[in-house]
Amino acid sequence: MLKQELNKEQANNDKQVIRLNNIHKDYKLRGGYLFKALIDINFSVKEGEVLTIVGHNGAGKSTLIKIIMGLTKLTSGGIKIFDMDVSRMLPKNIKARIGYIPEAVSFYGNLSGFEIMRFFGKLNNIYNKKLFEELLYNAGILKSANKKVITYSKGMRQRLAFAVSRIKNPELYIFDEPTSGMDPSGINEFVSLVKLINNEGKTVILTSHILPEVEDISSRICVMLNGRVAALGNIPELAAELGLTSKINLRFKENVRPDRNWLDMIKTEQLVTDYLIDDKNSTMDLKFLEENRIKLINEVFGKYNNDLADMTMQKPGLFEIYNYFSIKKVSND
Repeated sequence: MLKQELNKEQANNDKQVIRLNNIHKDYKLRGGYLFKALIDINFSVKEGEVLTIVGHNGAGKSTLIKIIMGLTKLTSGGIKIFDMDVSRMLPKNIKARIGYIPEAVSFYGNLSGFEIMRFFGKLNNIYNKKLFEELLYNAGILKSANKKVITYSKGMRQRLAFAVSRIKNPELYIFDEPTSGMDPSGINEFVSLVKLINNEGKTVILTSHILPEVEDISSRICVMLNGRVAALGNIPELAAELGLTSKINLRFKENVRPDRNWLDMIKTEQLVTDYLIDDKNSTMDLKFLEENRIKLINEVFGKYNNDLADMTMQKPGLFEIYNYFSIKKVSND
């Protein structure tokens, strides 16, 4: 676990929407065996941020979401939402401030999308046709609003769930695998919607396995591994903490060849962690830690300023962070 990040967060005075303290969840199995689904979960969610929870199947993501929503009882620990202790139950006044989309979305199939909106609006004493139409439009399904939900694809039902979650204009949104079943355009639309509500100052917690798309909207990442929080922080912090490398790709002009002695020198000086030469295509990859970026770029231009045809850079992202822990899980199994 990245303890430094967790310790820094505990000392942070930013307003906390959710605070999880020493959360444990055990399941008793046949034969007296005890399965520990969640182990010592400690973190907070700050007002106005988008926290994305990622992890392998069975890591505990959905279990944690269900515990926060009061759908599953925790074994031990404490939960505060909006400064209220909700460890034993989620009161109606707190639930009213949360927009929730479960992993498995289910609606009564013989109702239309608009009738679903009207039904949930009535539950919240909201009767506003214009609002319902606006939310359906933002979710990208207004044209299908009068069709029965039974005709909707899984992605369309997810979008309808998003529209429903916004009816009461909640302060906190909790989405469990919200892009499940969506096509690429639907995923992009969902990302745009999350940006929209986050720009309004709303707090968002979501679980996802669609890594590239959620990377751009995430304030911080929580990586779960075997029921524990393995890492917590923003992507640059996590990449640095894990020692993940960035990469510069150099493409040389015709008849220019890399200087291997120079490469060995900058590797000895630890400006790069490794390099790869492709003589056939006149290219070279340099792997380096972000802390050495500026110094390395100066070295590259000092050496090859007039010899480069092109130069591109790639920073480690959520995929590399997730892959790091995926490899770690396999090695521990």
